[in-house]
Amino acid sequence: ILVEDDGIGFATKQQLELSQLLADKHFGLVGMFERAAIIGADLAVASFSGEGTRVSVIWNASASSTDGTE
Repeated sequence: ILVEDDGIGFATKQQLELSQLLADKHFGLVGMFERAAIIGADLAVASFSGEGTRVSVIWNASASSTDGTE
């Protein structure tokens, strides 16, 4: 899944850290990272001030299960 916009964006470091997102009250991003982790997906966020944001999720549905069973 890839979602992009051309909005105002925001400055990001190379690697977003969960503790910093929580401290900065970016709860929406925290929730997205948590949900991706639950299903075994990789979530990436790239954004630059004035240039919009890109969020991508890579998930191999056949290799994971949402109920914890394999």
